[in-house]
Amino acid sequence: MENEIIEFERVLDLACKSKYIMVDKRISDILKCIASCESIYEMVKKTLVNFDFAKELKLATSIKGHFSMPNDDVRIVALSFCILNAMDDKKIDVELLLANNFTGDDSYAKFCDQVFLRFKTSALALLANPTLDFADNAVEQKEVSVSKELLERALFLANQLDDYIKPCAKNYLECFLKSISMGDRIFISVFFGLVKKNITRKGKTLIKEIGNVVEVIEKQ
Repeated sequence: MENEIIEFERVLDLACKSKYIMVDKRISDILKCIASCESIYEMVKKTLVNFDFAKELKLATSIKGHFSMPNDDVRIVALSFCILNAMDDKKIDVELLLANNFTGDDSYAKFCDQVFLRFKTSALALLANPTLDFADNAVEQKEVSVSKELLERALFLANQLDDYIKPCAKNYLECFLKSISMGDRIFISVFFGLVKKNITRKGKTLIKEIGNVVEVIEKQ
């Protein structure tokens, strides 16, 4: 676990010091780190229980020129993670978010402080307190389960990716398969994004078909 935390700190520190031109790579590196480090993965997963991303993002961005993070570590980690995942998946336009909520000449530096740095600080605080009851900070809402038929279809297709995944990304495929088996909607999306970036040319048709299923799962 100690080595995982060191690696997590390293990628976040690089992100905090990065230039805007490197933002896509830094976000991708953070998500890869979370995917590869079991202790970080499990901690982030706990913060997402009953987390309403759309509602929290709206609250954080409701004031023009300002970005307001939640006031507790659990929701800070959840919101930061979801924002980074949405940016990596191009569902949030980084440039547009900066223009709307991080105004000024140093808008990207403000973004780094508010998202990368606070994500790191809050995540480390949660990792240092393993007895914390994450449910205390969860927002009560009806849990929506993913269709069994969709998961079975996704798993059937994903199991065919082994011949098309680059050797360096085998662990991402394993995590993708695990997230489908568990019906874990958020991490299905995360690991699909990582797998998609590491598929050979011959697997493009298959990954597109899987992407169509994942898109339906995300909307459930």
